[in-house]
Amino acid sequence: ELSQRKFKLGGGKSSDSLWLIPISVRFSNGSVIRYMMSERNCVIDIPADIEWFKLNADSIGFYMVMYDSASFDVLFSAVKSSAGQTQPLLSITDRLRLQSDVFSLAQAGDLPTSQFLKLILAFENEDDYFIWSNIINNASKFANVFKWANDTPLNESYNKFRMVALHNIYEKIGFDAKPGESSNIPLLRASILSTLGVCHPEVIEKSREAFRSHCESKTQIPSDLLTAVCRTVIQHGGATELNKCIELYRSSDLAEEKIRFLQSIGAVQGAELLEKVLDFNLGKEVREQDIRYALSGCRDSCMQGRDAVCDRVKREWNQLFERVGEGFVLRYIINATFSGFATDDRADDTVEFFNKNPTPAAAKTIEQCIESTRLNSRWLKRDLHDIRSFLSKY
Repeated sequence: ELSQRKFKLGGGKSSDSLWLIPISVRFSNGSVIRYMMSERNCVIDIPADIEWFKLNADSIGFYMVMYDSASFDVLFSAVKSSAGQTQPLLSITDRLRLQSDVFSLAQAGDLPTSQFLKLILAFENEDDYFIWSNIINNASKFANVFKWANDTPLNESYNKFRMVALHNIYEKIGFDAKPGESSNIPLLRASILSTLGVCHPEVIEKSREAFRSHCESKTQIPSDLLTAVCRTVIQHGGATELNKCIELYRSSDLAEEKIRFLQSIGAVQGAELLEKVLDFNLGKEVREQDIRYALSGCRDSCMQGRDAVCDRVKREWNQLFERVGEGFVLRYIINATFSGFATDDRADDTVEFFNKNPTPAAAKTIEQCIESTRLNSRWLKRDLHDIRSFLSKY
């Protein structure tokens, strides 16, 4: 039995609206049936010999699907057996959309967040760049919210989970490029190394070796790995590594390469180094349109980085406003500074700051930052126990 309702990420009142929904169902035997749903509820007969079914086959409709537990469990097995296969039971589009739906539904509170983490494990043999890129992006959003629990054992368990989930794909593609690999593999490698650089001992050590060799002009880090390698080294290094990265920024003539170095230096740890990065980033050597990259890097690296960015931007707001004006650069800086929080106190603080410093030109961006903070706060309160329980085995 199927039912339809409007999806609302932030909750709120339900809607009585009805839509014509093109239902397509792929069965485990490869057959597909199609049906136009026009009522609130409908019933579709599932043949008795079918092991699993996937709604919205090939994502032909603009809707998400929430399965009951039994249907999800057998679909989990189908994903696991399809990932990395040349003739999969579920297409790349189906696999991509399934995890995207589960993440959005978990974020909204319609599913437990542990179900999203469980689904990630089904992709242990996946080798498609677009699927992994989407998984890593969603997992990053999850991690940035649940860091606000300020729970060191939980963070350590999540790092172990990351290494389990990415073990097979890292073993398959490795740290270094291989002759004849497809054009998407370097992009995939960069995403995997960026994620594992937080906690994987081999990735950390290989990144240090590559960085050292690059600084000594013996070898050059491939451009697609530059951010992943430098950010890993900076995160696990100190003032020496930070200074070398800033020197590389200064010596580069390529705007794109400079941006990669700015994204990397934000990964520093410790109050003193964070202040040094912010001093450099807000100084005259960095173009106005590039300020956001190091701000975002600091914000995403650790709780201390988020606080340092927010405090510094608020302290120097008038000078920044005068420097960058009311255009898109200001909106980027506001987003890099005031998004990513996950407590109601932080949302209230943002409201208070912009009440005292009205910025009509960026009203929509400010509203989005406040709304996302409150959504994150609800998500954290709602699912923290669920996440602790799921990750306790790692």
